[in-house]
Amino acid sequence: MTTPASPTTPQPATDREAPPPAGRQPVGILREALALGLIGGGLLAAIETGGVALVSARHFTEGWPWGLILAGFGKAALTHLLFWTPLLLLLGLLLCRGRYASGPERLALLTGLYFAMTLPVVLMADLLMLNRDAPWQLALAGLGGLLFGLLAWFVQSRTTRRMSPRLVRAALVTKTVVFGAALLVGLVSLVGSPFWNPGAYRIATHLPGPAAAQRNILWIVLDTVRADRLGIYGHERATTPALAARADRLQVFERVVTPGIWTVPGHASMFTGLSTREHGADLPGRWLDDEKTTIAERLTGMGYATAGFTNNPWVSPHTNLSRGMTYYLGLNHYRHLGRFSLEFLCDWFGIAPPVPWLDGDYGAAATNLLVRDWLAARSPEQPFFVFVNYMEGHAPYRVPRTSRARFMDDRQVARSYALRKSLYGEIADVLHYTFNIEGADFLSAGDREILSRQYDAGIRYLDMRVAELLDLLDDSGLTDDTLVIITADHGEYLDEHGMWGHTFLAYEGVTRVPLLLQVPGQPGRRRMELARLADLFPTVLHFAAGRPQTGPGAGTRSLLDEPGADTGRLAITRWSGAEPRLQKRIDRLDDPEVRHRGTGQTAIQDGRWKLMVSDAGRRELYDLERDPAERVNLLTSVPDEAARLAEALADWERRVPLYRSQRARPGKQDADLLRDLEALGYAGGDDEEDDDPPPAASQPRPAPRDEDGG
Repeated sequence: MTTPASPTTPQPATDREAPPPAGRQPVGILREALALGLIGGGLLAAIETGGVALVSARHFTEGWPWGLILAGFGKAALTHLLFWTPLLLLLGLLLCRGRYASGPERLALLTGLYFAMTLPVVLMADLLMLNRDAPWQLALAGLGGLLFGLLAWFVQSRTTRRMSPRLVRAALVTKTVVFGAALLVGLVSLVGSPFWNPGAYRIATHLPGPAAAQRNILWIVLDTVRADRLGIYGHERATTPALAARADRLQVFERVVTPGIWTVPGHASMFTGLSTREHGADLPGRWLDDEKTTIAERLTGMGYATAGFTNNPWVSPHTNLSRGMTYYLGLNHYRHLGRFSLEFLCDWFGIAPPVPWLDGDYGAAATNLLVRDWLAARSPEQPFFVFVNYMEGHAPYRVPRTSRARFMDDRQVARSYALRKSLYGEIADVLHYTFNIEGADFLSAGDREILSRQYDAGIRYLDMRVAELLDLLDDSGLTDDTLVIITADHGEYLDEHGMWGHTFLAYEGVTRVPLLLQVPGQPGRRRMELARLADLFPTVLHFAAGRPQTGPGAGTRSLLDEPGADTGRLAITRWSGAEPRLQKRIDRLDDPEVRHRGTGQTAIQDGRWKLMVSDAGRRELYDLERDPAERVNLLTSVPDEAARLAEALADWERRVPLYRSQRARPGKQDADLLRDLEALGYAGGDDEEDDDPPPAASQPRPAPRDEDGG
């Protein structure tokens, strides 16, 4: 006879399942880690990409760039998935015993831990990326991330208690499928975009439809690229093989002089045909007044479709340099669509990117894609004027590994990424302030050589990008109708005269720039006459109108004309002196050479002899034919030449009235522009009081490394 069960005997549970056998736990943990990696990575990527898109939305004047936004999302989501999932898997294995052996409870804890790990890192990195580095902001972001992780654990734990394990798994599968599909869409966009592998990315070099016979203009500025570092100008490294291969079509001007040694005055002179003295777009105003007509305005009035694609934030509505471009894209905002926390952290810690999608350029690949898209969408019956500014030649010399490896060994390549930020601070800022003002001893000879080679790598990368646009013209039947201009706004000191960068004095490293013209129907050749950047204004008008044009500036001329017997031409460069914040730091020092660097200076040259006159009265004379590096001051040795150039300069200043911009002081800049300028080593609000040195300059200097940069 069977004894009835006691009423107090526990009954089997119906709403819970027993923990899975120990042998099945690793499989379940792996599924949970992958699922949380997909879901969490997708959420983090959506937050970061969406945030950047919303901040930049006002710059998407021609519609939202959904392709690049989705590619940026795919890049961030893929990286988050690959980076955090192994940590989740490890945590799951550590928590697979005891109270957290069951799937639902372990899943709740892993969810909380995931966001507690990721959100503080992501939020703080994003703040740093946006130059929001106040300690209270970073602390608040970190604390907020931790609290969100705790909240995620609490909500997930409470939810799973009310659900059967089967429903918990079903909900997890549903979320995984949704975010997996989103990641797939992002990956498809990423792989076909310039964000996937900038070093290997190529645009389709053929435009749809027939090419109408027009007088088109493609104007390319290689920002901060000096002439003597191009292979086509004789540099020892093969920095421009693609341009050299086109030498039979390119007119190479050997001596071209910029009127100003930084972005605003250089571009203003190119766009107006005026000298710095005539247009006034320089410090302190940094503004081109409306009464100075730009080349884009003239061409728009002649029926051209005009477009500007610029990676330099100075060439923008903030300086009025983009005036007249009916289609304008500030590519710095589009470039930010592909940036996010983990990529930024690679830069921050000087880590060589382990995967190609974290190894970016400064926007050239995306620029070419957007240029092609605009050309494909325009009416072929309308002539076009396209202006492009590339920034890979500007510090921090951001180019992919493939370009660096052309001029560096593996150790130097790895070191070049370390120099980007982690060793000394933001390298562009450090070179601008610390190197030029406080002294260069902290940077070893080996590191200087690496930075010099990285500069050359940037030019080699730009050579490929320029060739890509020229191939687009060739393959689309536009070459025979298009004037191509390839030049630079100024050069770069690369450890000459104790300086790095381009915001001091007027030596050849910053004043001599390249100029290549591809003129339909004309063969390539070397041209030795002295030319000015301001000559490009009448040159473009000459080509567009089909007849010679005179420039508005004193002594400018079209370079489509032969120079004839004009052997007495002069070129003048003006450096107006250090901006106020920089000058304050210089004034604290007793070194006369450093104090001289902050003084305004005017240089005048005739192609051989060059006289430099500072506002404090210091004079230097150089024979550029025999001494192109300007090492020997011949002021007392050849007084007649110095007197001749001094008189010519005085006569020019008497004949050409000094124009002062109506915008005498710079306006307040928005946060986006300030962030981009600071990343390039510029101080944003120069009109504001700031007695403290920038963060990079105030950091303790590491001891010099060995001579090979190790």
